[in-house]
Amino acid sequence: MPLAIQINAVSQRAGMLVNGTFESIPINQDDLSLPVLLSKNNTYKKLPILPNDTPLPTSISQWYLHPDPLTPLAVPFAGRIHALPIHEAYTLTTRALTAAATTHFNRNFPTAVLTIPHRFDEAHRHLVKTAASDAGLEPLQVMHEGIAAAIAHGLDRTDKEEVRILILSVDGGGLSSLELLLCDEGVFDNLASVNSIHYTTIEDLIPRLRSASRQILADANISPSDIDYFLPIGASPDLIPAQTFLTSLLNLTASTGPPSPADAVITGAASHASIYYDDDIGFPGIEITPLSLGIESVPGVFRTVVRRFTLLPTVKTLRVRPAFQGQTSLRLRIFVGERALAVDNVFLGEVEFDLLPLALESYRDVEVRFEVDDYLTKLVVSVKDERSGEVLEQELELEGQMRELPLEDMHFAAEAFAERDDALRRLAGDVVLVGGRVGDKME
Repeated sequence: MPLAIQINAVSQRAGMLVNGTFESIPINQDDLSLPVLLSKNNTYKKLPILPNDTPLPTSISQWYLHPDPLTPLAVPFAGRIHALPIHEAYTLTTRALTAAATTHFNRNFPTAVLTIPHRFDEAHRHLVKTAASDAGLEPLQVMHEGIAAAIAHGLDRTDKEEVRILILSVDGGGLSSLELLLCDEGVFDNLASVNSIHYTTIEDLIPRLRSASRQILADANISPSDIDYFLPIGASPDLIPAQTFLTSLLNLTASTGPPSPADAVITGAASHASIYYDDDIGFPGIEITPLSLGIESVPGVFRTVVRRFTLLPTVKTLRVRPAFQGQTSLRLRIFVGERALAVDNVFLGEVEFDLLPLALESYRDVEVRFEVDDYLTKLVVSVKDERSGEVLEQELELEGQMRELPLEDMHFAAEAFAERDDALRRLAGDVVLVGGRVGDKME
């Protein structure tokens, strides 16, 4: 089971799911080597870089990450201040958390899922991933805290096809943020966000939250009644009055647990980590598809049948049409991934169905059906002629191929090329055309 790690301005935690329940490792913060920033009266100030081995001032009680993730900072270590690049500080912190987890759970952790605040960009994601690698871990995924919290509350598995989730984060270090997520059948997307809301006191934060909430609603073009869930996250005492203010202002009901706002992020990361591996069966850990399953349509566009993070077992369907006049079969090339073009995903196999009635009438709708078993080891593909009712099916073994997928690289590529892929999908349109045999030729 991968280790879940959360490192942000005021929280350095690690843990894993044990019998379905999250268990955090006990941490002595003095033993950790953290990126630091002096917070005095809840106001951020850069700590000057001091010579190595300078005694740690006794007046400093709290240390925070700098809002700029690439700024070199001093770090406290063994009661002394050391000047380190921030990625080295992250590496030391990650290594310390991993060592503590190894001792606590009496097992090794070669892999991890890590979280970052939403305000951090792709440069910080890469920094965290590199730090984990330097600490001896394979970073399976670096995910945003808001998404992790939503997963912890099961909002990726609701009965509704689409849910809108407002995330309020107050980290206690003079920073807050608001983020509006859309979860569409288990896939998260950011609709709007206001990051790095700086404040000194709760009285200062309230009007800033009022302005931020107005901006969020305007950017997403929704009203407060369109928000399905409100999740406050963080362990700061300022979270409660901030949460109370927003529930009153927007007429919302906060989802406060379990898990608690303080535990939601790390619990969600641990839950998500469990999809990658299981001690007994290998892959996947719990019954969820880690990536989307689908088919190649003409001309080469990937069409999703089973979306990623779908609970298993599952049955999903997609309506398709023969691409060519006089087509007597359907050739279904099956891929796994999130990219718009089939060639950019991983090919799993191919099945072909002879459907002679299609030769008599072209462009008849055919229903393609994917049935996936509990542990993503077998895929049953069937087709049904909508008018004749004829049903044919074939089976495809998945287990060996799914174990070898480069999950982190595939997730990263999907995010990196998201805009281009969305444009390609819009160009492809909604009608799904599938090739097959026309006469003696395979089209």
